[in-house]
Amino acid sequence: MSDAIAVFETAHTELIDLIAPMPGADAVLRELCEKGVAVGVATIKPAPIAAVVLDTIGLRAHITALYARSDDMDPRTKTDLVRAAVRELGDDAIYTGDHDNDAEAAFELGLPFLRYPDNSWDAIRAAVLATADAP
Repeated sequence: MSDAIAVFETAHTELIDLIAPMPGADAVLRELCEKGVAVGVATIKPAPIAAVVLDTIGLRAHITALYARSDDMDPRTKTDLVRAAVRELGDDAIYTGDHDNDAEAAFELGLPFLRYPDNSWDAIRAAVLATADAP
């Protein structure tokens, strides 16, 4: 397993310049940050790779909290990582994701969930700002 992980992580690093944010996500995340909304990322990627991805797509400075596994053998689940992010960011969070494990984590934690691409980034922006403006 360690050899497979090493091959994957090497390939991931070598191909990092091919990574792009979801269409529209970068503009919305920057805007939310500028409006004072704390934005968190919870990923099962190892933390060093997650940080490189955020740096590569130019979003690292706009992310308040990054929760990732320490390495590929870290047993924490997406739910564990989202739970940690919610503890830091607050329980008024709206969770956005694009995988079934994102939806499952949101359900387990009782968080509103907006799946991309079922919801556009414009709709996600509106939902987050409505929550942020609510008393």
